[in-house]
Amino acid sequence: MYSRTNTILSFILLSTSITFAGEPQPLQLTNDHPVDLWSSARPDGHAPIGVMGDHGHGKGEWMLSYRYMNMAMEQNYDGSSRVSDAEILSPTGGNYRVVPQWMDMEMHMFGLMYSPIDHLTMMLMIPYASKEMGHLRRDGVEFITKSEGWGDLKLAGIYELHHGHRSTWLLNLGLSLPTGSTSEEDFIPGPGETRLPYPMQIGSGTWDLLPGITYLGQADT
Repeated sequence: MYSRTNTILSFILLSTSITFAGEPQPLQLTNDHPVDLWSSARPDGHAPIGVMGDHGHGKGEWMLSYRYMNMAMEQNYDGSSRVSDAEILSPTGGNYRVVPQWMDMEMHMFGLMYSPIDHLTMMLMIPYASKEMGHLRRDGVEFITKSEGWGDLKLAGIYELHHGHRSTWLLNLGLSLPTGSTSEEDFIPGPGETRLPYPMQIGSGTWDLLPGITYLGQADT
């Protein structure tokens, strides 16, 4: 497969979440005005849902989330230069037998967050992905390969290092488990049933540590 960078045509289309909270936080005085304590129960206590691990919850709170992503890619590049299919397939160019022309991916990300104790929130996420890639062979034959399935399971803990009225520091520590398939196959004209290349696999095939530190700040109004 030709080494390439693709043009991304579309990204996240839909996301939603439901939070089940405990008792509301008491009112506090700030600048002589009563306001709610800044917490995950408030709409402005969250980053956009595409940002994961951005907030914690109080003891007993839990949240379900769903994210839908659609990504379409097309066009091949060599570095920053656009490369045509003919160049990739020609003997004086890449001299490859097959050139990828486009790739579409849909992903459904399901998430669960739960706080067993104050200052600590546990998070679980698992994606379901489907992929399609269009190809052109040197002899003019076009074909499409497909793969679909559950991806890598991600487990994480979010610990609240500091929580003030207008600022919060969070420590994130996660682990990605290689539960997604890395042995997907599909029919390719000529060789027949063939193991698909890495970009078409559902899982990463690796154990990944996912550390991070998040700072949340609320501007004065």
